[in-house]
Amino acid sequence: MRIFPIIFLALTVSQPTFSAPPSVNNLYPAGGQIGKTVETTVGGKLGPGTKAWTSRDGVKIEVPEKGEKIKVVIPAETEPGLCWLRFYNDEGATSLRPFPIGTLNELVEKEPNDDTGHAQKLESSTVLVNGILNKSGDVDTYAVTLKKGQTLVASMLANERLGSPMDGLIQIVSPRGFILEQNDDDHGFDPQLVFTANADATYFVRVFGFPSQPNSTVRLAGGATYIYRLTITTGPFINHAFPMAITHGAKTNLKLSGWNIPKELVSVPVDGTSDQSFLLVHRPELSNSMSIQIARHATAIEADQNDLEHPQPIDIPMTVTGCIEKPGDVDAYSVTATKGQKLNFRSESHTLGFPLDPVLRLVDAKNKVLKNVETRSITAIDESLAFTIPADGKYQIQIRDLSRRGGFRFVYRLSVELQHADYSLSVAADQFVLTPDKPLEIPVTVTRISNFGEEIGISVSGLPKGVTVEPVKSEAKGGSAKSVKLVLKAKDAQAFSGPIQIDGKSNGESPVERKATATITGLTEKTQSIWLTVLMQKAKK
Repeated sequence: MRIFPIIFLALTVSQPTFSAPPSVNNLYPAGGQIGKTVETTVGGKLGPGTKAWTSRDGVKIEVPEKGEKIKVVIPAETEPGLCWLRFYNDEGATSLRPFPIGTLNELVEKEPNDDTGHAQKLESSTVLVNGILNKSGDVDTYAVTLKKGQTLVASMLANERLGSPMDGLIQIVSPRGFILEQNDDDHGFDPQLVFTANADATYFVRVFGFPSQPNSTVRLAGGATYIYRLTITTGPFINHAFPMAITHGAKTNLKLSGWNIPKELVSVPVDGTSDQSFLLVHRPELSNSMSIQIARHATAIEADQNDLEHPQPIDIPMTVTGCIEKPGDVDAYSVTATKGQKLNFRSESHTLGFPLDPVLRLVDAKNKVLKNVETRSITAIDESLAFTIPADGKYQIQIRDLSRRGGFRFVYRLSVELQHADYSLSVAADQFVLTPDKPLEIPVTVTRISNFGEEIGISVSGLPKGVTVEPVKSEAKGGSAKSVKLVLKAKDAQAFSGPIQIDGKSNGESPVERKATATITGLTEKTQSIWLTVLMQKAKK
């Protein structure tokens, strides 16, 4: 605080000096193990007075007064999965940053490990390595000892979950330096491979990468942001479960499929009574976990026979879990529909981390093709097919891989529902700053689905005392149908930093309520947790 000469004391009151808001682009190590305290370095700047918010109850973040190293305390009872961190002070907040939590023992990469002669030796064949390709041309190599017949899974998290700007690649190298297995794009730009040792030996897991956004360089890429988490395991590793969707309120047994899964772990009981949309499947013995959808309608798994000559009957609405088991296979489902029904068929596979590039085809009882969808894109891979039924009768929805591939990993969720009008709300950022002397304008994009024709009231919840906002309406037609603007004002408000939510509610007989989402900076995931910073009121002269 500045001290003025006493002769000015009656005229001027000092004004506090604020630091800049924190900036955090990444964390390294980028995650941690359940029951451990992890020291991780922030890629960015924290500054004095910085605090941390976390999406997980019980997980605590210790932020130092100086420096850029924090401690993440993960209780033993924490579930594995993604934890979100946000850093803030009186001046503003960072966007959400991902911090995966797992069950495996973790270690940090040690340089030099650029080649097999300097490979970092792993004391266990089941471990999670936190690594970074910290310069252009960098290669990381790990030595792991395997017995003949052991199956090793090497799976990377980098671009898809952490936002690292890399297109990673994994190789398995023999003791004599020959490449035995290689993979570059398994789930998005992140690689995964499975290798079975043909002899007792020490093998090498080699990692390097290219830019996820191609540029003019022709060499291996690297840098401070090329951060990854690499699971290396000969233990149980899940690829998928049957079914991948269960009905809300139902109890069932999931059949796990993957590698090294013992008989006692193949069948896992689950309870779908949660009010959440997804259920996390995990066990201490498993090397990874996965999410199962909790649907608000009937669910099923594909029948033993569901080819073109023997389509499997399914209801409306329903979600069915299936698999294109062999190259060239086509799975078929029969739907009984009435004239005028507007149906929507949706396939999910690539977005779930599986290799299927689905093609959807709808045919009538005479095998006439009514609609075929097969987007040839590297980003929009999963498909949706909307169609208005022309006459009462039976129809067949068919699904196959675009390149006629198949295998036990080519699994999918296929849903059929009646089209219904709906809407969504979105904002451009997941954090905003309100100054006392200037109103804050937050544009809200309104996306109306299937000609949603109701008026939508949009408001803000969670505002601190002294901050006001006038609710706005998105009319069914006109300029406000697609976008509105919320205006927040601070009058005699105290300094504040915390989450708020932007709420929508339609005015129909059965009001539809939705919350606005924002795309998290550097990632494709979205959040409903919008952060508001209200700056301290300036002292008056």
